[in-house]
Amino acid sequence: MVSLYEYDRAGHMALVKEEAFEDGIIKGIEDGKSQMQQLFDILASENRIDDIQRACRDTEFLDKLLKEYDIKN
Repeated sequence: MVSLYEYDRAGHMALVKEEAFEDGIIKGIEDGKSQMQQLFDILASENRIDDIQRACRDTEFLDKLLKEYDIKN
């Protein structure tokens, strides 16, 4: 049995690692949404609705558009 006063370094580090991983996933999702909003706003202002629809289905085309407009986070 582990005493209340004993520090479990391995357990603590595993918890910290898991929390950091989850935070990274959340940040990645938020960054991705921000990129999509920026891109779709630009495309809509240029009346490129077909490109918005294609970007939703075709990830290679989406990547091309993100590079074309130099959108990164």
